[in-house]
Amino acid sequence: LSSRLDKNIVKIKGSISSQHISALLMLAPIIGELTIEVDGKQISKPYIDMTIDIMEHFGVKVINQNYKKYIIDSGQRYKATEYKVEGDLSSASYFMAIAVLSKSKITIENINPHSKQADIKFIKILESMGNIISFGGNELTIIGTGVRLVNIDMQDCPDQIQTMAVLAAFANGTSKISGVSSLRVKETDRIFALRQELKKMGIKTSVTKDVLTIHGGNPKAATIETFGDHRMAMSFAVAGSKLSGIKISDPDVVSKTFPEFFEELNSIGIRIKSGNSKNIILI
Repeated sequence: LSSRLDKNIVKIKGSISSQHISALLMLAPIIGELTIEVDGKQISKPYIDMTIDIMEHFGVKVINQNYKKYIIDSGQRYKATEYKVEGDLSSASYFMAIAVLSKSKITIENINPHSKQADIKFIKILESMGNIISFGGNELTIIGTGVRLVNIDMQDCPDQIQTMAVLAAFANGTSKISGVSSLRVKETDRIFALRQELKKMGIKTSVTKDVLTIHGGNPKAATIETFGDHRMAMSFAVAGSKLSGIKISDPDVVSKTFPEFFEELNSIGIRIKSGNSKNIILI
């Protein structure tokens, strides 16, 4: 562990996580000058775009050479300015998924239709399934028309692969989600966790290195283990808008990103109780 970083060229693998590269990018103006060379394929590109966009808003220019090399020239410093924080599309996506699964209409405020956030792509996926999306002012409205089979690459929005897998469990037939390899090194091995919990619901899955296949149809309510992962809790809670009796173990894991998640579910009519409940039971 080093207490300082020198001006240098840093080489880093791009196939593991974009987070390491974002961290180096944000540190670069403090170092004074930095070139980051990407070894191999750069995954999760929208997260890099979002980092660069915010850095530029605060006065630091990053030269992005086709995600193979990032150059931050010397002499740049962050400058204090006003910045309006967008609504978190990752958190909002669970409510979009609920609208799809329950064939309902949901409006979510503080959504930027031109956002650099990776999960803006999740909106386009839902739209491609036939759901109706509209933007007005600073809000998004989704009218759900139901789930459809998918064959999609979600490498650029990996945080919603679990949500899409849960939706696919309700579609009659086989869905394929590619770009899943990075899920093995998140809060838990999300591929293993997904397959385990979908199996409890009666849904068969198979996986290769980078493709998850879901044989959807008629999932049943089950007790869902969260594996210490906030996204496991929230994505499987989506199923509670369709099935009665979904049980979520260790629900407090949502505090990492969305402490009020279950209260918000309750506010839109999905009953949440620690005990017998129509929709979701928290254990």
